[in-house]
Amino acid sequence: MAIRNAGGAAVDKMILVCSGCSADVGYLADKAARILSVTGQGKLGVLDADKAAAILAEAKTAKQVLLIDGCENGCGLALAREAGLDCDHLVVTDLGLVKGSAPADGKNMDLVAAKARELLSCKG
Repeated sequence: MAIRNAGGAAVDKMILVCSGCSADVGYLADKAARILSVTGQGKLGVLDADKAAAILAEAKTAKQVLLIDGCENGCGLALAREAGLDCDHLVVTDLGLVKGSAPADGKNMDLVAAKARELLSCKG
């Protein structure tokens, strides 16, 4: 079963985000994922406690899944592994942004979105 977007077309790529409790880097993760989704680079799935299982099940049908975690705690990746989901993984703090002192400005947003685009494009 293919993931379908609002128009009914199959979606090859899905972007999952765990913005968690890490205010600044979590916000950057969430915002970058939303930018990628709005620009047609994949379907957005936000991993919250109430809907994570359904979103992860849906993600298993995508050809490529990118999971963006805000920080090194890797809560989103832990959920994905628990669900048996194979995915590419981006951690915002791995880009040199420090949790608690990474303003959600254009420069940092561009950094996160650019790395996410790079990971999405490496598989077609």
